Amino acid sequence: MMNNKLLLGALLAVVGAATADFPSTFGSAGKAISLTPGETELYNHTCARGLCILRHMWFGGNWPGYDVTRLRVYTDGEKLIDGQMFLMHGIGFADDDAPWSAGTLFGKTGSPSGVFNTIQIPFNKSISITAETVSNKSERFWWIFRGTEGESSVMLGNKALPPEARLKLYTLEGAEQAPLSQIAFFNTMNNGAVLMNILSVNAQSETFLEGEVRSYAKGKPANDCSMGVCSTMGLSSGTEDYFLGTYYFNRGKYHNPVSGVTHLNHTDGEWQFAGYRLHTDDYMLFPSGGFNMTWRCGEFNGATQCRTFAYSYVYEW
Repeated sequence: MMNNKLLLGALLAVVGAATADFPSTFGSAGKAISLTPGETELYNHTCARGLCILRHMWFGGNWPGYDVTRLRVYTDGEKLIDGQMFLMHGIGFADDDAPWSAGTLFGKTGSPSGVFNTIQIPFNKSISITAETVSNKSERFWWIFRGTEGESSVMLGNKALPPEARLKLYTLEGAEQAPLSQIAFFNTMNNGAVLMNILSVNAQSETFLEGEVRSYAKGKPANDCSMGVCSTMGLSSGTEDYFLGTYYFNRGKYHNPVSGVTHLNHTDGEWQFAGYRLHTDDYMLFPSGGFNMTWRCGEFNGATQCRTFAYSYVYEW
């Protein structure tokens, strides 16, 4: 009888230990809160154990300039994410198309809000999420944040990243590009993995879509050459094929789990384009020492000036 009691106690101890090690969920929701001018903290959480990961955001509201509401995420006291709400979700030119989703990672369900994502944002100690509106008066705002703690690593597709990996958002806003000039989505000296690149461009001619995406790794030969430019690795033969389109996106907008065109408009003398490209299964991994990805405004004579916004989510360690 005693042996049975000891065995039961041992089993309960094992179950208890397993339960204690199992991740748990944290989060909250804000309903019709008053978002006043200036930066307002929406939510914060202190990590109790292991690695914590914010896993879900959703936003509601409706006012002029809602799309450029500034969202900031501070992880362990450091501001690593700071961008315009719509562009952070791959949407350019305040495009109000809905509903759509990029698989389960992000999307838009309503007008003008219902923007959501399940981007994994890891932290060890604390997280704080803020919003800053361009409105000069108080606006009603809705939000949901949720995550887990007691985790061991962030997953990129089916690949576990090192526990020290942190997500950073690189932003370039309103860059005036001369024809044939390159902009960098990001530059880093760290090890890393690209989660997503977002590009939004206004140009005077469709020839900007000839612009190629390239990568450069310090210490590696730049012998992949196209249109007079040599890089470590050519990533596309034009803008549309990096975003998995063809013939200047001749079937219009689309949204899928790998890439999407969230805005496309051309009238006499003006072209507008915005799209996203995920690297959750098509991995873009790089070692430390120096790495960047670039996009060029056109590739040959006849290219025109571009006004460019570029966002890149990159895990680094």
